[in-house]
Amino acid sequence: MKVYRSTAEKIVYILIIVFMILFSISMIYPMLNAFAISFNEGTNTIANPGIIWPRVFTLDNYKTAFNYPAIGYSFFISIARTIAGTAYSMAIIIMAAYTMTKRDFIFKNFVLVLFIVPMFISPGIVPIYLNIKNLGLRNNFLVYILPGGFSFYNMLILRSYMLGLPLEIEESALLDGAGFWRTMVYIIVPMSVPSIAALSLFAAVGAWNDWFTTMLYVTNEKLYTLQYLLQKILREVNQIKEIMNSQLYNNLGLSQEYKIVTTPTSIRMAILMISTIPIIVVYPFIQKYFTTGITLGSVKG
Repeated sequence: MKVYRSTAEKIVYILIIVFMILFSISMIYPMLNAFAISFNEGTNTIANPGIIWPRVFTLDNYKTAFNYPAIGYSFFISIARTIAGTAYSMAIIIMAAYTMTKRDFIFKNFVLVLFIVPMFISPGIVPIYLNIKNLGLRNNFLVYILPGGFSFYNMLILRSYMLGLPLEIEESALLDGAGFWRTMVYIIVPMSVPSIAALSLFAAVGAWNDWFTTMLYVTNEKLYTLQYLLQKILREVNQIKEIMNSQLYNNLGLSQEYKIVTTPTSIRMAILMISTIPIIVVYPFIQKYFTTGITLGSVKG
């Protein structure tokens, strides 16, 4: 069926298309630029910083980045904390959300208020730091897992989604003899996969991108996360340049050629791509759950 538009509607339609194209370019260009610089010779990048495709292709930036002190540990720590932290967080959120859907839970309203208050009244960084220190979590891998395991906001979204599920299915399971845990694991969780998948991605991205926790509670380089190492490099560009031209190259035994084809900017872009690509790879597999998982969870209940 052919749609007829007035001249004004056609102009508005064209303006919207032009705006979306320009907006898309503004979003895509920085990533293409970082990608190109990470695979381009550093000295060539200085002359052509706005490239979107490597002019002089090289892997030396990535070789230098992976030889950077603590890069191996930080990459492993970031992956481990993302997987373990997401699993731990979602386990707690699923149990809390399902519990808060039970009508016979007499303390439900009290617990909700108890969770809502800290969202508006924060104790501050100092008390939290002292608490973490007293618990012995400084320079401990568990500092990445335990303190941030529960998200009240994510719990509310998942709770709202669970409230929208057919109550008759749960009642049938209870009549068949299924208890609380069996009903939750075999009935509720499989039916809540869209919301759980979307929230898991949010939790994983948050854990992967977090560098502030490392800055506050970790001084052991073997426990540095990849994002903190990247943030450290970004804050110390001038110092990194001196290190790369002296101690780093001497310690790694790199040839003189590395000093020519790599620069602080090209190495930073290589580390940026290393820290970004895992999330980009995972996102397409979970994107389909976003609409049903978040939208339904936010409007029901």
